[in-house]
Amino acid sequence: MVIEIIYICMFVMFYFYFKNLNTYINRKKVLKAMLTYNRYHWRDSDILSVDSVETYTSTLLRFWDWGYKNIVEEETYFKIKGFIK
Repeated sequence: MVIEIIYICMFVMFYFYFKNLNTYINRKKVLKAMLTYNRYHWRDSDILSVDSVETYTSTLLRFWDWGYKNIVEEETYFKIKGFIK
């Protein structure tokens, strides 16, 4: 019984380690794309605000979503889609 609990705890620990790493990388991509978008569109007064980005915890706790589409609002995502590398 103790071994099963240890395996479950290890699985949860590894899951959150990789989910946290993925969340960090995806948020970094999105924020970098927003910065690049703002550099190209600052004269048009079409500046993207960081307020449209959801919190780190919200992104981390979406257990089955490992992508970056839902980190920002849909309208903002379509604007920065071409800048994401």
